[in-house]
Amino acid sequence: MKFLARMACIALCLCTAGELCALTLQYGKLFSVSAVRQQNGLPVLPLSRGKYANIRVLEKETFELLKTCGQKCTQPSGEGVVKMAEIRPAKTRKEMWIADVSFDGKWLITFLVFARDNGYDIKLPEHFEFLDSALQGRVEDLIATEIKNLSSQPRQEKTP
Repeated sequence: MKFLARMACIALCLCTAGELCALTLQYGKLFSVSAVRQQNGLPVLPLSRGKYANIRVLEKETFELLKTCGQKCTQPSGEGVVKMAEIRPAKTRKEMWIADVSFDGKWLITFLVFARDNGYDIKLPEHFEFLDSALQGRVEDLIATEIKNLSSQPRQEKTP
């Protein structure tokens, strides 16, 4: 009996310490978000490299769903409407941009974009995965178009 009690205690410690008890949410057949944890009954979205909130929830309905999810759950997706919420040059590196893309107004995902000789290299957040290659292509095209538009505009100098 003591063995079972110890094993239960170890399992509880492992669950509260890391991603062992984390859940994966699938947004229809479009994308998935892994390593979502529960803390004090509230969902905690994963951070990229331990400090960047590149995956964000935009609506209360999605947040409530995450509160009640088990190990794996599915949120019905909308039509897969993607919109550029914001795109900005990175302050730390030249030829790098940060693109915030909204998915059906429910999720906001931040992508890092690097200029390459043959176009752009778009880095996905650590715990985000496209499940639909057509959606991924649309997002990449949207980001590339927005960067070209941003690059064609003259830089505005800040006035003191």
